[in-house]
Amino acid sequence: MPHLRSAVLAGGAGWLAALTCFPLLGQSDACGEAPEIRDGSFRGTTAGATADGSASCGEAATSPDVWLRYTASRRGLLVASTCGSGWDTVLSIHAACPGTMENQLACNDDACGTQSRAAIRIEPGETYWIRIGAFSGLRREFLLTVASREVAGDGRPDPALVDLEDMQAVGREDGEVACALASTICNLGDAPVDWFGNPDPRHPMLVFNLYRLWNGRFEQIGGSGVKHGCGAAQHSRCKTTCFPNAENTRLGPGCADTYDTAINAWQEHLGPRGEVDPWSGEFRFEGSHVEAHRGSTHGPLDHRLRVRESDLDGAIYPGARYFCEGLVVVQADADRGNNVAWKEVEVLGGPGSWAFRLLESPARGGPAVNALEGARLTVLPQGAAREGHCVLAARATENPGGTWRYEYALLNLDLRRAVSSFRLAVPASATLADIETRGPPALEEDEGDRQWTGERDGASLLWFVEPDAAEAGANPLRWGTLRNFRFDAGQPPAEAEAVLGLSEPGLPAELRALTIAPSPAGGDRFKRGDAEGDGTVDISDAVSLLGYLFHGGSPPPCLDAADADDSGGLELLDVVRILGWLYLGSREPAPPGPLACGLDSTPANPPIPACLYMPERC
Repeated sequence: MPHLRSAVLAGGAGWLAALTCFPLLGQSDACGEAPEIRDGSFRGTTAGATADGSASCGEAATSPDVWLRYTASRRGLLVASTCGSGWDTVLSIHAACPGTMENQLACNDDACGTQSRAAIRIEPGETYWIRIGAFSGLRREFLLTVASREVAGDGRPDPALVDLEDMQAVGREDGEVACALASTICNLGDAPVDWFGNPDPRHPMLVFNLYRLWNGRFEQIGGSGVKHGCGAAQHSRCKTTCFPNAENTRLGPGCADTYDTAINAWQEHLGPRGEVDPWSGEFRFEGSHVEAHRGSTHGPLDHRLRVRESDLDGAIYPGARYFCEGLVVVQADADRGNNVAWKEVEVLGGPGSWAFRLLESPARGGPAVNALEGARLTVLPQGAAREGHCVLAARATENPGGTWRYEYALLNLDLRRAVSSFRLAVPASATLADIETRGPPALEEDEGDRQWTGERDGASLLWFVEPDAAEAGANPLRWGTLRNFRFDAGQPPAEAEAVLGLSEPGLPAELRALTIAPSPAGGDRFKRGDAEGDGTVDISDAVSLLGYLFHGGSPPPCLDAADADDSGGLELLDVVRILGWLYLGSREPAPPGPLACGLDSTPANPPIPACLYMPERC
């Protein structure tokens, strides 16, 4: 970058003094005589050097150069850097000697100011030649740092959302405010993350949400459209060595990219969530809203993180706490467990002058619903997911009059097939009051406004909406959104099953997991030995229980039912008891037995919690 040259040359001698802290290289002007080096930092000079090779970047093909040789001891990644040298270096790595553009593996000019940083994958026993040159023939002392990292993973990219920063109000209209957040993504994997801008779909996509915690209820009050990535910087902010990619179309392993609030609010690169598969990262640019509205004029709120100003009003919600959340979606992701992060936000100002202060750094990993203290969090499906996750947060608190308030916050994190029903096992004898549900504000123009319906159904409580997400007015729980459910009951909490119905055809048709609900009156009702919770005791229950005990399988939906010998714990003897009864004529599982639903004869047997079958199982 020629316009930076004069500023760098006027920088003083401070960097020269710093170089004396590092050992002097026994460098060579000739590639064929290059000395061997290992990981570390070294000082050297191009003074007196001649041109002995070539490189493709930085106008350095005929510049004076010096050479070093590096032999890899392990498979991994290697980065060479002249950052901190204080002048305009050019650095390249080659597979053979003499080093030329034909055998060049990487070349960089201005990765860190006017200094250079290049990275390559290395194989054990292979030798690589490092060339240090300069922009347009300069000759000076330099600092060279060489570091390698073993590839411990499977050679895939792993983009992780590691921080959210600098939340700002960026627009306002009709009682709503539009906000934007800065975001930092680190590549924690062993291969570069694709970061091609549209129309190429291979890039990270980000969405942002805002939540309020008030009077024990954790609610979503805002959300953004999808921010489509359009180019990656290669910053060293990831607490590990950055192996930068030569082009901004990929983010190198160990490197970070930060989008500030202006970039994340840039509507040219924002579009509806419905055009993106949050699990696979698939997106088709042709025919999309993003393509159709490229270059169009947008309103101040369109696709940004929109919030009703009344939801931020401290007079309406005194003492409320607020939380922001970001989620990154990308193709070929090695670890989906680090794609979401959150921070608490202090809301300042008022209509026309909103301001926000993020209260911690860095962001916390996981969904923001983790901020609901005292809640039981359950991930659905249990075990490995094939097409996305939901998170259910449940909390029961005792009211002054001896009743209990039950709160549920259901987050569809990245499940493409939206949720259209939520069924909770509740004893038929339980007295319920104030049953209600509340959903998030509409984030897109095509989202319906049909309300969810809640109804008592025997020994369960069911909330539902029309399941077809394409039907006019339908309003299932789409990905990246959260819905609340609540009621009061006269019974304290016990373990119970929750079932989510999905809005589109596919397998599984529903997701099941354990949560909390009012405890049964007089004891639990179930079939002893039914580890799968399907209402029948057979060999599949023994297989399922073995998988849970020894192979990391999903836990039984009712632990008490799976405790075949009623010992108060799950163990191999429970499997033996089931199989012995089925095939050897041994004693049947403990009361209430495997043939008909009945009450637990030992309801206080610790540490197995109480549970309740869905009514159709009995």
